[in-house]
Order: sequence, then structure tokens, then C-alpha cells
Amino acid sequence: MRFRFGLLLLLFAALAAAHSQTAPPLAPAQFAQEMARLRAEVARLESTPESGPALAASLPRSWTVWDAHGELEVSADFVRDGIQSFLKAPPKEKTQRRQELENSLRVLEGQVAAYDAAAPVAPELHQRLEKILQAREFRGLHGPSPMQLLWQRILSWLQKRLEKLLPNIPSASDAGPVFAWCIIALVCSVLCVWLYRRSRENELQLAREVIPFAPGAKGWRSWLAEARARAAEGAWRDAIHLAFWASVAKLESDGIWLPDRARTPREYLRAIPEWNAARPSFQLVMRSFERCWYGGLPATSEDFQQVQAALERMGCR
Repeated sequence: MRFRFGLLLLLFAALAAAHSQTAPPLAPAQFAQEMARLRAEVARLESTPESGPALAASLPRSWTVWDAHGELEVSADFVRDGIQSFLKAPPKEKTQRRQELENSLRVLEGQVAAYDAAAPVAPELHQRLEKILQAREFRGLHGPSPMQLLWQRILSWLQKRLEKLLPNIPSASDAGPVFAWCIIALVCSVLCVWLYRRSRENELQLAREVIPFAPGAKGWRSWLAEARARAAEGAWRDAIHLAFWASVAKLESDGIWLPDRARTPREYLRAIPEWNAARPSFQLVMRSFERCWYGGLPATSEDFQQVQAALERMGCR
């Protein structure tokens, strides 16, 4: 449950990050000024390439241009890709990459200006187009769904985060979509493994077994004798469980902590001072106990032998 909740939080965070990078609507004249400013910034990249990452980070996800025809959304991804391509290009190719990006900005500015200057479409043309689209061969056609748009924004957000972590990695435009999808899949896999491990750590942190008496009251020798008896029967999981309480009873009898029946295994570990020589051995016993008792992993005779060796180092002989 915590793992699924973590993934949902990640999706919402990605969507929020994508929305937060959308620029306010611009009039065509304002958009032309923005393109002119960007061309000037790009022209200075050859003399000040260190300003490239900051310029790419300052770009919105997209620009929205509004006029009498309505709103037009223009993606800024090609500018970011162009800046990354310039920064990663060999010195002899930088001028060409810069000029290509400047030309793309100039072409985009001209296309938006042409869209603004275009005459409004006559109402009868709208009606004719709607009639054509109602034909059987067009009924299955539709634009991207809200979930598809969300997924595209998440992928774009992940790719930007990856470029910040690995600046020298090729961009999707240079390496192709297959490489980009492989990188995104790798990042998602690492993130899922990290979330799963964190959820397991939280569960182990909260796991506690309350026994009806203080472990030291029974005596570590009794716990150890019961553990060895269960090991002789091949019940390795129970043997490690009893061996853990033998280690707790031993440290309790040594005065490491005051008796407390409600401590978790991790709380017992934190109660041992760093300088205490028994801490590494107890940590080994605790982790073996957590894996087989709370984690549900199978226990073997080798696991019990390692636990028994750690107990002997703690003085349980």
C-alpha cells in the first residue's frame, strides 16, 4: 500500500512540475519579442557556453499564444534539445548547431506571425469539415487522451531530471527514441526499487514483538538452549527467532539498556553505543531475524550458523 501511494505521489509531483513550467499567455507581438530575446541568448552561447544550462532551465514547458483565432500552444522542448545539442557538440560543430537553433527560432516566430495574420475560417467551411469528420472512416480518430498527455509530461520531466544528473548523456533527438525509452525505463526501475526498499524499511522499523516478560528475566542461556533445540529439529526460522531474543537478553544482562518489552529490533540496535564491541554482532543477528521473521524469507542452516557465531562473539557460549 505504501509503495502504491509513493508512486501516486510521484505522478502528481511530475504533473505539478509540468504545470508549474507553463508560461502565461502571450500576444503574438510579445511572443515575437520572446523569440528575439532567445535568439540573442543563443547567439551568445559560443562566447559564454557556461550560461547554457541556466538558459535551458529558465524555459517554460510551452508557450501559449492567444489572438483572435484562439490559443496556440507551442512546445519549448526543441529549444532545450537544441541547447543540449550545442553544449555536447564537438568544438568544430558548435557554430553549426547554434545557427540551426537560431534558424528554428526564427522559423517558429514566422509561423506564429502567419497564424496571426491568417483570415478567419468561414462558418460554412467549419460545417463542411464537421460533416466530413462524421463519416465512418473518421469516427475512430481522436486526439491524445488526458492520461496520454499526463504520461508524456511525466516522461519529459524524467528526461530533464536525468539530464541534470548525467549532463553528457545524449539527448533523445541525437540518440533516437529507443535510447530515450531505455533510459526512462532504467530510471523508473531504479525509482521503483528504491521506493520498495524504503517501504520495506519502514515496515521493519515499525515491526515489534511484545513478549509477556523482559527478555533478560528468562536468561540468555535458556533462550539459546531453546534456539539450539529448534535448530536440531530443522526449524531454522524459529531457531533464529529464539537466538535473537538470546542476544537481547545477553545485552540486557550486561546492563546495555533497561528492560523494555515493547522495543523494535531497530530500537534495540540504536540503544547500543557505537563503541560497544557487541554492536556489529548484534546487528548481524538482528538482520537475519528481520529477514526470516518479518520479511518472510526462508531460513537455512547456514543462516543459523552465522547467527550462532555472532552470539559466541557476544559471549553467548
